[in-house]
Amino acid sequence: MKPEFGQLRACIYTNEDELTRFRSIVVNLVLATDIMDKDLGAQRKDRWARAFNSNEGPLPSQSSKENKETEVNRKATIVLEHLIQASDIAHTMQHWHVYRKWNERLFCEMYQAYKDGRSDKDPSEGWYEGEIGFFDFYIIPLAKKLETCGVFGVSSSEYLGYAEANRKEWVDKGRNLVKVYLERFKLRDSVGPGGGFSSTGDLMELALTEATEPASMSSASDHGSAIGLNLDEGSHIFDV
Repeated sequence: MKPEFGQLRACIYTNEDELTRFRSIVVNLVLATDIMDKDLGAQRKDRWARAFNSNEGPLPSQSSKENKETEVNRKATIVLEHLIQASDIAHTMQHWHVYRKWNERLFCEMYQAYKDGRSDKDPSEGWYEGEIGFFDFYIIPLAKKLETCGVFGVSSSEYLGYAEANRKEWVDKGRNLVKVYLERFKLRDSVGPGGGFSSTGDLMELALTEATEPASMSSASDHGSAIGLNLDEGSHIFDV
């Protein structure tokens, strides 16, 4: 370890045990960002249940200082894991325009990978349904957990509210937005790197405005099939 960071290390740990504990926390936080791993997801669910299950009675020796400290550490660790997960998808719990901006950038990144042959799946096929599943099975449950633990205080309900509002708006506007994402990507790609894309700003803004006008689903059955679509066919496959 480099000597110039000695003061920083002194603030984080003072002995080998604390260093080991800190390293363990960092490793767990990095692993927490792997939300595709079902085994890790199941372990996180179990840790959350043990830390925050109010129906679970106290342990016989829970009054001891050691057990209380263990309980606090367990809660702190699982909260940190959920915080790092939330930071990964923070745009989904912010204003609609923030969510839309970063959703398009992710789409373009994945479409570029598909175009370059680094991905076998065309993200435009199922992106709309995949986002709905992402909200229902990952984003909103995560926001509810953050509200439950109260880590953000009164802001916790605000993040949940944004997530639910974005989900609703995506259901209304998402299909057209995916078309706009694709057209913008193809137009930018046809112009070439750094070439003239800004000159199409008015056209693209018009297209985006039209795409985000409130739109109803074609039918109740269409809505139901979109919500119930197997997530393996969408753009995201996540377990909470």
